[in-house]
Amino acid sequence: MNSFGVVTPSAQSGSSAARDPALSAIPPVLPVISGSKRISDDQDGNCSISPTLRERVRERPPDFDPPPIPAVEIKARQPGSFGTASRWQIALEQLDYALQPIVNIHTGACDGCEALLRNSAELGFASIPALFNAAHDDGVLLEVDLALRAKAIHKFIEIPFHHQIMLFYNIDNRLLSSAATAHHSLVLPAFIRRFGIHPHQFVYEISERHDENIQILHDCQGLANIKDTLGVFRNELFRYAIDDFGAGFSGLQLLYHAAPDFLKIDRFFIAGMASDQRKQLFVSATVKMARGLGNNAVIAEGVETIEEFFACNQMGCDYVQGYLVQRPTTISGEIKESYPLISELQNRNRRHESHDLEHIHRQLKKISPITFYNGDGSMIDIDQVFEVFRRSPGISLVPVLNRNQEPIGVIWEKDLKEYVYSPFGREILRNRASAASHVPRFITRIPTVEIRTRVEHVLEVFSQHQNSGGALITEGGKYQGFLSTEALLQLLFVKNVEEARDQNPLTKLPGNFLINRYVAEGNRDPNFTYVYGYFDFDNFKPFNDTYGLRSGDRAIIMFAEILKETSNRIRCFIGHVGGDDFFIGFKLDDDQLTLQLCRDLISDLCRRFASDVVSVYNAADRKNGYISSYDRAGKPQRFPLLTVSAAMLSRPPGTHAHPLDETFKVLAELKKQAKSSGEKFAAFEL
Repeated sequence: MNSFGVVTPSAQSGSSAARDPALSAIPPVLPVISGSKRISDDQDGNCSISPTLRERVRERPPDFDPPPIPAVEIKARQPGSFGTASRWQIALEQLDYALQPIVNIHTGACDGCEALLRNSAELGFASIPALFNAAHDDGVLLEVDLALRAKAIHKFIEIPFHHQIMLFYNIDNRLLSSAATAHHSLVLPAFIRRFGIHPHQFVYEISERHDENIQILHDCQGLANIKDTLGVFRNELFRYAIDDFGAGFSGLQLLYHAAPDFLKIDRFFIAGMASDQRKQLFVSATVKMARGLGNNAVIAEGVETIEEFFACNQMGCDYVQGYLVQRPTTISGEIKESYPLISELQNRNRRHESHDLEHIHRQLKKISPITFYNGDGSMIDIDQVFEVFRRSPGISLVPVLNRNQEPIGVIWEKDLKEYVYSPFGREILRNRASAASHVPRFITRIPTVEIRTRVEHVLEVFSQHQNSGGALITEGGKYQGFLSTEALLQLLFVKNVEEARDQNPLTKLPGNFLINRYVAEGNRDPNFTYVYGYFDFDNFKPFNDTYGLRSGDRAIIMFAEILKETSNRIRCFIGHVGGDDFFIGFKLDDDQLTLQLCRDLISDLCRRFASDVVSVYNAADRKNGYISSYDRAGKPQRFPLLTVSAAMLSRPPGTHAHPLDETFKVLAELKKQAKSSGEKFAAFEL
């Protein structure tokens, strides 16, 4: 029993290490420091592990009887800001971890948790980076990190459904370029499995925020070392994320070199993004860049409000993390498998989902995948891959999934043909001692897109990966099928034809087909209030007769631009019925959206147009406030300057599904009332 109150490795007679000869041969995962020498080093101080041992580590089945937190004895080699070994032992005993969920933005499912270090302030450290700086100064950074890593994993496996999700763990950048870390990366898969989890569940977070003492991320050699270390992690099926992206100056270089699985956008850009167009531009560009470089997921950090959630969804983020979902907790049992608030918010936001899903489902190819791990936890071998291709001779690739049915990548048949059609090729592949036999060598990462993603975003991802051969489609992170290059091009063609057929050529706004579909879907929705607004210019014919069609088009475009500006600020649907008639629709699924706000927005649109359109008239007409023209009977008459009459129809939840024709008849009657009223406005509730 050590000072932590746990059994030391030597006392664990029934431990996994004692039962497994391969693990018994591995040097201790948490090195014992004696003076200035690690007992796991060879006589020259170099860290090494044999290829055969590495293979045995890879093949070891998972042990779901997790061991206690390993003991660690530290004797500081370079006394610095924190000091003695006993103080580090006490520090490690007192440090704790809190967990914060990372939730799928489309489904509300918890797909991972970030481990957040706690109690550093109680130990006298000004910040968490200060703690790691002290460990670095004392020469025990690796030992401290490994002990904390074990603590984080122990906290994680207390979550009842931990086998379904990922653990995000922050690692100090200085460890990524050390030989010791490269050594331990080879035994860590065995270490991870001793806790009953797989390497693909472990995500290293690399931050550009705290790098005070060394300039690894600003140094070409440092970046090269990091890239090499991450390559080893990748081979062992660990995943990694760039944390606090945008908080420092080296994020772009790190993104370029690391090719991470996850990109976490810093809280600074998320806070207030809903009302900050510059932040929206940054986040949108970051998401597009991440997609273009092959990243699978973008995580928005620090989401605290519903408005920020909707903004993150609109920008294309895949996951959210923050107080809106749940505050960090040191009690693992408080982590939920799903968060209804997120799924409810997402359901509010799916105006176009059904139609886009129809397009994607029509082109989706259901290729049977292969799971990277067998039922006993061992890695699949190359013969199993051959068997999949043999059973399905018409396929050119096989999707590879992890234990949670999440895509890792694909194996292309063409990459195996080099061996299949060469002398002794199959024998080489079946030889476990050969590097060519390793299945991970043949796994290629291709774009992965959620099925509920707008078609425009799917096409955008594809356009940035034209040599990928297609994209894997997921739902809630789980594999659903494959969209080939040909299917994606067909998707693009159908979408373009549909939009071109319906889009108004003058304003580029959706036309009657999409307007009718929006109203029909709203009339069928029993859960939310819908508001339909209809606009018609007043005195537009005499204006056209006097100023000509070009000026008439200018006025129409002016109103369309005002509508577009409003839709950028408020979630709404806008359309151009034709001529000088326009449409706007609101779905009251947000606490901010109320009937009164919709009325105010519609009235404001009318006021803004009446103010802006004055610029179209000549100076004399502007001064007079009217134009002289002829009415429909051919009689001369004075006509006021252009204004807009607006009709507003609301349909509360729970009402029966009104026919489409009836809805537009009511709107037409309201428009007549608006034109004859002094306010140029009329409203009615179905």
